Amino acid sequence: MLTAVLRPLSSSTFFRPALITPLRRFMSSLGRCGFISLTVALLALLWALLDRPVSPTAASDAPLNKLNFNLTVDDIKSQTTELIKESKAMHDRLASLKGSDISVENVLGVPNEFWVDFYPRYSSMEFLQNVSPDKDVREASSEADQKLSEHLVEMSMRKDVFDVLVALQEQHPEMDAEAERLLDRSIKEGRRNGLHLDEASRDEIEKMKKRMSELSIKFSKNLGEENTVLEFTKEELDGMSDDFLETLEKTDSGKYKVTLKYPHYVPIAKKCKNRDTRRKMDFAFNNRCADDNTEILTELVKLRKDRAGILGFPSHADFATEMKMAKNAPTVLDFLHGIEDKVKPRGESDMKLLKELRNEDTDSTLETPLDSYDLSYYRNLVEERNYSVDQLLIQEYFPFEHVLKTLLELYEKILGLKFTRVTDQPVWHEDVVCLAVNDAGDNHFLGYCYMDMFPREGKYSHAALFPLQPNVLYKGKRSYGVCSLVCNFTKSTPTKPSLLTHDEVVTFFHEFGHCMHHICAENVEFAEFAGTSVEQDFVECPSQMLENWCWEKDILKKLSCHYKTHEPLPDDLIEKLIKSRDANEGINTQRQLVFDNFDQTIHGVNPPSDITSTFNNISLQTMGVKQQDGSHFPATFGHMCGYDAKYYSYLWAEVFADDLFLTKFKKPGNLLNPETGMEYRKTILSRGGSVDASEMLKEFLGREPNQEAFLEMKGLKA
Repeated sequence: MLTAVLRPLSSSTFFRPALITPLRRFMSSLGRCGFISLTVALLALLWALLDRPVSPTAASDAPLNKLNFNLTVDDIKSQTTELIKESKAMHDRLASLKGSDISVENVLGVPNEFWVDFYPRYSSMEFLQNVSPDKDVREASSEADQKLSEHLVEMSMRKDVFDVLVALQEQHPEMDAEAERLLDRSIKEGRRNGLHLDEASRDEIEKMKKRMSELSIKFSKNLGEENTVLEFTKEELDGMSDDFLETLEKTDSGKYKVTLKYPHYVPIAKKCKNRDTRRKMDFAFNNRCADDNTEILTELVKLRKDRAGILGFPSHADFATEMKMAKNAPTVLDFLHGIEDKVKPRGESDMKLLKELRNEDTDSTLETPLDSYDLSYYRNLVEERNYSVDQLLIQEYFPFEHVLKTLLELYEKILGLKFTRVTDQPVWHEDVVCLAVNDAGDNHFLGYCYMDMFPREGKYSHAALFPLQPNVLYKGKRSYGVCSLVCNFTKSTPTKPSLLTHDEVVTFFHEFGHCMHHICAENVEFAEFAGTSVEQDFVECPSQMLENWCWEKDILKKLSCHYKTHEPLPDDLIEKLIKSRDANEGINTQRQLVFDNFDQTIHGVNPPSDITSTFNNISLQTMGVKQQDGSHFPATFGHMCGYDAKYYSYLWAEVFADDLFLTKFKKPGNLLNPETGMEYRKTILSRGGSVDASEMLKEFLGREPNQEAFLEMKGLKA
């Protein structure tokens, strides 16, 4: 299963997007610890702005892209069988090594070459369940994912392979730092699979891992295929703009059809004046897949706890964090409690303001908790009233094609890159476009970035970056990085181009930051450490840092271009928008802490039996928001398959991201300084996960990272 690097649930959307770091199971036997429409006329306009000649040293010379998205159901079935057969043969060969044949090259090098070849063939199949327009292909892709996942679980449990790894380490052979890191982490992962335990324990863990894999795939698939539609009259959608209503289909009786996808759900949650409509949308949204996914997550929580116990960990949270920067659950809890204490006064102040606005419209009092369906609406009202921010007006200044053009120019300047549209690469849908990425200095080729930006039926419904092919240089042979940015921005209409909200602009920068991490990680030998395969509580740091450019006046001038007048955002709107970043900052941070605390609680030492009531209680206690009776938010919490016990990673990484930005880029003249950008690219991005994140941070900052910048940017510094 491709595992997304997901953005956190944000202040303005329930799921802030994601990076999908695929294939974290690929090298499980070696202890894998990391790897997961515009109209024709508008596309023509966009790419006329971007098109440049492709250098012969760039995208046209070598076998750069091994991906194939034109697979049929039969192709997927046969390729699944073939990959399983090849993988088993590789593991058999590895396990058969004896004596002098147990060498760094045979144990680490040869398998690495296998995984580099295996990776794009696997991801070609697995990725299709998220993006293929053909439902049968999506089903086949999901089934293939399940079969390969089960196989890789079996391979990860091979004690004979683990024994070879241990034998190599006991020889103390000469090897470079990256190979030594791979061997050390591989053996640790073997122990985390119980390969040092007796046969009965190993069998039990293998059985648990297979079941957890099966359940995780089902959980995600259920959310992906969810297709609920609600119907509302125009009066019930009071407050929604005519432009929004234009995007909705109608029933024969004239009602508007509203889905639970983000382009529908988020605007209604923020702008609809009809409280009953917001209530119905909130209830439906938080009951997606409730019957199946509540049971699935409950079983997953128990399985995770039981496995941790067999392996000697106090909790799944301790197991999940052992290989991360945090190292253990108590460190995470101390971190979260520290932030919670600091943000509490600000959060209470924000909540009082929200309740005062709510009370103007209802007969509630300050003692009445805020209902979940009022949260987004009144937060948005705070922005409009207290900061005079009209998000609909601001949206008119961010036509997608201009934002994309400017985003690429900014990334080119900051990171020393060049982007070129290419048309000779395989795609899975006619809306998909592909960019070749080259170094701007010597023009050497780095990789491809696909862009699939608009919603369609059956497509992955959030925003995420899917790495598809690793960027690896081993023994002089290069595998070039390939990834796909998948978003769901509002499509153009016959009368208006696709327009992005400012939050979507921030999302775009975030996800493209993940893309650059994957593409620019060119100083990596082993596929295990390719691209975004860093510690999971660091992976969001580079992309979160790049969000800050969307809040800078000079950058906003460049990014904005009114779709009618072609004028940039006026200074007064920019100033209001920048000031609004401070709006609801306390309650927004508390909202993240709700998800953090829920995640740590259900994966803690004593997991609760009722996960839904647990979430509802934490929501009420941490930020004073009451969930609707009968709703089941945990069933919709996709992060619990992939970010289980690791949701804290977003807040943790944000601390580092703010430190990087204020320390290195916020200095006068440094915002677009190519020298600082290149230092960042070389020190942080280019090394992937081949070096500990803490070492990279210290090297780039020139000191140990700290929370000072984070507290300053949150307005929490004394």
